[in-house]
Amino acid sequence: MPQSVAVFGPGVIGLELGQALHRLGVDTKVFGVGGAVGPLTDGAVRSYAAKALGEEFYLDADVKVEMMQREGDKVFIRYQDLQGQPQEIMVDYVLAATGRRPNVDKLGLENTGLKLDARGVPQADRSTLQTNVPHIFIAGDASNQLPLLHEASDQARIAGANAGSFPEITPGLRRSAISVVFSDPQRSPWVGSTFRETEREIQRLRLLRSRRGFVRESGALSRDAT
Repeated sequence: MPQSVAVFGPGVIGLELGQALHRLGVDTKVFGVGGAVGPLTDGAVRSYAAKALGEEFYLDADVKVEMMQREGDKVFIRYQDLQGQPQEIMVDYVLAATGRRPNVDKLGLENTGLKLDARGVPQADRSTLQTNVPHIFIAGDASNQLPLLHEASDQARIAGANAGSFPEITPGLRRSAISVVFSDPQRSPWVGSTFRETEREIQRLRLLRSRRGFVRESGALSRDAT
């Protein structure tokens, strides 16, 4: 095992591997940009998760890195810590867990009139996989939706059926979204809509919402997870 590792990207993979490396005795620091922690979209829960994980290993979900370069067989990193103080470290490895963007750069999408998101990825209706160009359907990693295998399978089935029956379009059945991060404590699991999606619906329908904490419940107390 290496003596030290810097993990960039506190998403699902970064948190799982970062905590595992730490518990295997590796000096591990996890860095992110923008404050994201796993798939959490609730700001209060995200802050609590960052605090809980940060008590075990170094986690800065919105770090400012000033320099990173290879020096011999190690990597030099200069960054500002959580208190805004400059720090310099040498690590054996850097683990990049920052995700991948769909490889659509060379498909000539600029010639299609497709509506793209901020990353240049085609947007499609979730239930039909139809884009703003009626005869074009998007599925799998080329879409702007969840990049998961079971999601891609559902998308391919729906997009293929609608492309084959075009111009007759039928909404397809999608499985409930599910996410879990295998960390301790576990991030999620959640099933269905995310907090961000639910919040949009609450605002659209002008509903009221309330919060309830579970840190004092018997299950949390018995596991010392308060």
